[in-house]
Amino acid sequence: RRVHGGGKKQEKKIKTQKLRGGLLFQELAKGRGPIATIGKRMLVHYTGYLHKNKTQFASSIGGEPLTFALGTRQVIRGWDEGMIGMREGGKRKLIIPPHLAYGSKPTPEVPASSKVIFEIEIVKML
Repeated sequence: RRVHGGGKKQEKKIKTQKLRGGLLFQELAKGRGPIATIGKRMLVHYTGYLHKNKTQFASSIGGEPLTFALGTRQVIRGWDEGMIGMREGGKRKLIIPPHLAYGSKPTPEVPASSKVIFEIEIVKML
């Protein structure tokens, strides 16, 4: 017996938006709390991947969220620029070009000149 409408799930297409400097983002979940603005302190959970092969290189999931003030260079520029306008409880995927991420200097986890992806959720505004 065949069930109509079954089989493949229709996935909602998530719109990719482009910011200056080549930063791309997707709004994965809209929050309902306060809006992220420059200087606002917040707690976030994140997971970072290399764009090239989707290898995870960093995550706060299962641990303590990261605390920082937006737009104060406490995190990479891609976060400072890509998180503006998010709401508490919201989640975004940031696709960050090298010059807004770690640049030409390699880290132990990220090769030089790598494009990276971060999924970031604002847990709480402080």
